[in-house]
Amino acid sequence: MQGHITKYRPDLGVGIIATDDGQRFRFAATSVVNPHGELLAAEVDFERADGRADGIILLRGNPWTVFAASQRA
Repeated sequence: MQGHITKYRPDLGVGIIATDDGQRFRFAATSVVNPHGELLAAEVDFERADGRADGIILLRGNPWTVFAASQRA
């Protein structure tokens, strides 16, 4: 699915992703595959898992950013 991060609390490491059709999903910062830069307002691609967002990829930068981050994890 795709959406954008509408809320993010860096002190708690949690936030909300909203999709274009109005659905909202909670997420943990640990679910972000490429957590480089600001998360708030970022466009994302993600998978749904038990009503939450998981496997979140920030859709900015270049593809190497995503692959380099996932190789280190």
